[in-house]
Amino acid sequence: MNSNPFFFIGSPIRGDQWNNLDVNIGSHILIAIVVIGVVGLAIEQGMNLVARRFDYRSN
Repeated sequence: MNSNPFFFIGSPIRGDQWNNLDVNIGSHILIAIVVIGVVGLAIEQGMNLVARRFDYRSN
């Protein structure tokens, strides 16, 4: 059995590996955060639209 509890996501990054990461990874992380935020807002707006459509208390 694998002793690493995070074997399904890979091994943790050691200090020497962290220093050798690509410098452009920060921009990729920022883009991912923005994309996740935009998708979350779109889902929220869609759910609000559905909730208003089926809100029978206002009739």
